[in-house]
Amino acid sequence: MKIGVLTDTHDNLEAINRAAKLFAALEVDRIFHLGDYVAPFTAFPLLEAKIPLEGVFGNNDGDREALLKRYAPIGEIHTPPWEVERGGKRFLLLHEPGNLELHLQGDRYDFILYGHLHRFHLERRGKTTLFNPGESGGHLTGKPVVGLIDTLSAEAEIYPL
Repeated sequence: MKIGVLTDTHDNLEAINRAAKLFAALEVDRIFHLGDYVAPFTAFPLLEAKIPLEGVFGNNDGDREALLKRYAPIGEIHTPPWEVERGGKRFLLLHEPGNLELHLQGDRYDFILYGHLHRFHLERRGKTTLFNPGESGGHLTGKPVVGLIDTLSAEAEIYPL
């Protein structure tokens, strides 16, 4: 299973549109969004791609009810932390990386995914891969990126937009 990973899109429709097209070209099975969508209109490019989405809210997601409604045709947005199993792997989806050490205890997850910091991080700890693809909106670095996880190989990588 291929999973596309977005985080911190912060209303950047151009970047979200490029991400949706890239995910379609890569034939991802699902998208995980790690928060900071910001406004409900950010759903439009992803709705057009018709790829199922699961995500968590970020600290800049104010109108959560409107986000839930707009994203409902393709998926769900949850309050973090959110645990899910996909492709035979256990994932923990966060926005802010607080309590990472606590979440790492017991090797419960194959992947812990988070955003918020707008910085790439990929690290293996025991059986768990910590992954933050960076920022998909590109507002701080000027370099929007997305992540891709292949559950068969258990590999994670980033793609520039």
